[in-house]
Amino acid sequence: MKKFNKKLDQITRFIAGISFSAMIIITSVNVFSRFIFSKSFAWSEELTYLFFNWTVFFGICGVYKRQGLISIDSLVKKLSRRGQRIAAIISFGFVAALNIALTIWGWQLTIGGWARKTANLMIPYTFVDICLPIAMMIMCYYSVGYMIQEIKGQTVEQASLENRS
Repeated sequence: MKKFNKKLDQITRFIAGISFSAMIIITSVNVFSRFIFSKSFAWSEELTYLFFNWTVFFGICGVYKRQGLISIDSLVKKLSRRGQRIAAIISFGFVAALNIALTIWGWQLTIGGWARKTANLMIPYTFVDICLPIAMMIMCYYSVGYMIQEIKGQTVEQASLENRS
């Protein structure tokens, strides 16, 4: 299971990194083209939007995996250790349930996107939208895993404040 978690994390980080790099390259090429040749590429905005979606959704998977999201836990910190565990179990359960709902709605959005095409490249919006249900399934998997860890009494490791992103 640890091998699978590590591989899943590597894949999500790779997708986020490649998408971010592609987004930066396409935007830079368009800016330089506009500056040097006074010509802008109409398709660049569509691809940048596509890669932005993939960067955001797969990037959030990596941050959530490390428990690096910002939270306000001043109330939870005042609870006993048992109370903190119960709050964590409820929280992870709620996040898992929300991710299941977002996965279902995301698949509906993705399927409906096949009929809609982008203006210039005529790419079905399915390819823009499919990152949502995939990322939500991954986050649901992490949430259930964290909830099980808390139920077993194991501590869910969190990123230190310096390493949160």
